[in-house]
Amino acid sequence: SFDCEIDEPMNLLYLSGHMHDWGVAFRTEYTPVGEATEVVYDLPEWEVSMRDSPPYNDYEQGEFALAPGDVVTTTCTWFNHEGHDIDFPQEMCVTFGMAYPLRVPWICEAD
Repeated sequence: SFDCEIDEPMNLLYLSGHMHDWGVAFRTEYTPVGEATEVVYDLPEWEVSMRDSPPYNDYEQGEFALAPGDVVTTTCTWFNHEGHDIDFPQEMCVTFGMAYPLRVPWICEAD
């Protein structure tokens, strides 16, 4: 799991997740400043076919507004049957989407 704190206002148009062959479950949670956390994307049974074509959530214009200080938490669960550590880019954990009015991509990376 890792958190991304929003640093500028934006509105989501869609949200999705990405993992590779060892993914088992994927979840994205959203915590607005001063409010309760809610699950906004949940795939309790990730399938390998979702690597290239994951399900996604659509949002109407203005339906999902993110404000500075809000937090998006991404949690990935894997099952490593390889017998050795699996690192990027062999496996990854990414929440991605499309947002406006951004002029450049907003990227938050886990430490």
